[in-house]
Amino acid sequence: MSKISKKVLSVFLALLTAVLILTPAFITAGAEESTVPIIYVLGIGQALCDFPGTKDEKQIYPLNLGDDYIKSTVKKYFPVFAKAFFTQKWDEFCDVLYDISVDLGKDLKLDDEAEPRNDSDVKWHWKNTPLRDKKKNGTYKIDDYTIRLDWRLSPMELADRLNEYIEAVRNVTKSPKVKLVGRCFGAAVVSAYLTKYGGEHVSDVLFYVSTAGGVVVCGEPFKGDFYLDAAGINRFVQDMEITDKDYLDELIKAFVDRFKKTYGLNIAAWAVNNVYSKIYLNINPRVLLETLGAFPSFWSMINLKDFDRAKEVVFYGADMEKYKTLIEKIDDYHDNVQVPLDDTLKRLEGEGINFAVITKYGRQTTPMSKDSASLSDGIVNLVDSSFGATTVKVNETFSADYIEKAKQNGTFKYISPDKEVDASTCLFPDTTWIVKDIDHSLFPACLNELMNAFFASNGKMTIDTDPAYPQFLVFNEDDLTLSPMTEENCYTSEKRWNRSYFTNLKAIFTAIFRFIKDLFKGEFKK
Repeated sequence: MSKISKKVLSVFLALLTAVLILTPAFITAGAEESTVPIIYVLGIGQALCDFPGTKDEKQIYPLNLGDDYIKSTVKKYFPVFAKAFFTQKWDEFCDVLYDISVDLGKDLKLDDEAEPRNDSDVKWHWKNTPLRDKKKNGTYKIDDYTIRLDWRLSPMELADRLNEYIEAVRNVTKSPKVKLVGRCFGAAVVSAYLTKYGGEHVSDVLFYVSTAGGVVVCGEPFKGDFYLDAAGINRFVQDMEITDKDYLDELIKAFVDRFKKTYGLNIAAWAVNNVYSKIYLNINPRVLLETLGAFPSFWSMINLKDFDRAKEVVFYGADMEKYKTLIEKIDDYHDNVQVPLDDTLKRLEGEGINFAVITKYGRQTTPMSKDSASLSDGIVNLVDSSFGATTVKVNETFSADYIEKAKQNGTFKYISPDKEVDASTCLFPDTTWIVKDIDHSLFPACLNELMNAFFASNGKMTIDTDPAYPQFLVFNEDDLTLSPMTEENCYTSEKRWNRSYFTNLKAIFTAIFRFIKDLFKGEFKK
């Protein structure tokens, strides 16, 4: 199998299982700024093991999906797909997808009480290393106290573990309060903690690319709305690094773009969507209850508007008594944390907690959704992660009338220089920072510096405080820094994804000549 084929299959399988989709990179240490200890609550993606710390320890996540697994799976089941495609009888293919899901999820699966089996837990547990006061020169670093949690579990259960950790940190540091960072799914855990335990021992909270408000890439497949969007697929391919040859990447992107513009991609996507609409009630309930749908954590990332429909689809035809405890856990978080979350946070702000939000955009949502044209960081929609920003779709900007009304009502300062985001509708408009052109899974040190600046201010920092950190920032990939967004440095998404006929033609001819050159140089010899 070629490198390109293996890469494409790997991407497809990762999207299909959705387990790897939210895996974050490790944080980079920031400057020492805060005089109060900061507890960093990580999100989905921490390594999990059965019997951690014993001679029987076995890693169950990350999944080991090597080339051999992918090749053997494709070889074994492609004939089943081909048969279904030509006969339009999909029951056997649905059974195959179920079997694959059972195989992928067998080690990660929770028991009937939605609790870990085989004592499985995070590989690196905070109790394995005794805590100590890490204050140096009177300050703490962002990553001095980092808690990793079993991200399959309900945020309500994990809130109890976080409470235990907070008490341990307060005890060792002799600090009456702590500051919290909730990153990705960690924001849901922090939200559950604040709901259950209040803010007595917390001075500041920072939600970092939060999933507490929901994630479209979870909600859509859960409620049976998996949808391949042709334009979204094209944009997705344009952003990919497919091979180790830049000119081959450009060639592939040129062909995909032309395939889209000649409606070939639309027809292919329509065919897949048409089949899915007929079989999703045979696929979704069985597959999800063997994988992500059996994890209370992923239910916490279903948008409010999608929750009831998702329950109808995922538990369609299921033994409700068997899943009684799972349903109770997902309802507990939904009803008691997610539904009243905005009111809870505003109440706690009134009681003295300083809240801030850091989020990202500059990407589309994944092309497996009808909402793929929404602005996002590639995983979480900006509307959700920012707690309510108003945004346009990709390739659009706010109208002149919208801008004029913002100027008249005094909210123009909250509109991004690229005219794509209005932060005036955010829950915390004056302490929400929005960074363009950075993926969900990237966490460079420059973002830690922004966090430190907020924490060091003891809640006094807003988007107007420091000229280096206005509300809208641009990430510079070359030197890994942040710059204030201006009309000059913020390209529009239209320039990013729209390729002209001559751009594609140039890519094709360039690829031909460079391929011939590399062929004579022996670049493709095994």
